[in-house]
Amino acid sequence: MNIYERFLEVQNEIKKFQEEKLELERQIYTKHMDEIKRVGVGTATIIEGDYMVKVVTRMNYKVDQAMAATLGGKVFRVTYELDKREFDKLDEEDKGLVEGALTTTPAKPSFTIIKGQENYENIKY
Repeated sequence: MNIYERFLEVQNEIKKFQEEKLELERQIYTKHMDEIKRVGVGTATIIEGDYMVKVVTRMNYKVDQAMAATLGGKVFRVTYELDKREFDKLDEEDKGLVEGALTTTPAKPSFTIIKGQENYENIKY
């Protein structure tokens, strides 16, 4: 087996394990639903035999950006992200100014492996 075949095999195994983990989490949640719901938002700690299970329940918040902008104050944080397409359109002088506000670090490379020439011949790079 070559490294590409093994990569594809591992990638498939990871997906199966992630699905199995999600199913096990559903089963644990169902089994201990009463204790978890009693805690509500926060940490439910369940001891069963030799196992301690911690279930952390949180709330996700989505902010209406336009409304938050009108409210201001200390309740909402503002974070800036680089719009790479707009950055690439800048002239060198403006790029230099913007680069003063940036810190760059290498990102983890992503890999795509496709087996069979017939499957990758028409892919654009």
